[in-house]
Amino acid sequence: MNIIDFEVIENKIIEIRNEKVLLDNDVASLYGVETKRASYSPKQSKANQNKNR
Repeated sequence: MNIIDFEVIENKIIEIRNEKVLLDNDVASLYGVETKRASYSPKQSKANQNKNR
């Protein structure tokens, strides 16, 4: 696994409605996966959290 320079990540951060965010396609490129793969994991984690309540 390669270490990503802070500046690379910082340059991908955008601000929307006063919130700093990374777009899913930028997250995917940082992890070297397809966008749909990067979007899949958080959705699954949230679903699993809701199940355990």
